Amino acid sequence: MKATRREDVEIRWFTDGVFNGTRIEKNRCIYKSKDGTERITSFGQVTRDATTGRLFVERRCITVQPLNIMDIIKKVKETGGVVVVLPP
Repeated sequence: MKATRREDVEIRWFTDGVFNGTRIEKNRCIYKSKDGTERITSFGQVTRDATTGRLFVERRCITVQPLNIMDIIKKVKETGGVVVVLPP
């Protein structure tokens, strides 16, 4: 797919539903699909802000508990599974 034009895009960051701030991606390739929607790579579909006229996309993130390998091994052994360690 060929880019239809290049334009600055505003990225609006949200973490756990709370607005964290914005970042401007300069000169990004805008791709237009047959149904008329516009998108940029790695961020997805973009929309145009009615007040400023600038393209924007929202990135929504959530925080999760980190994985602990010992907890995973314990659960595998509790359920009757076997842990196999492969050499690097």
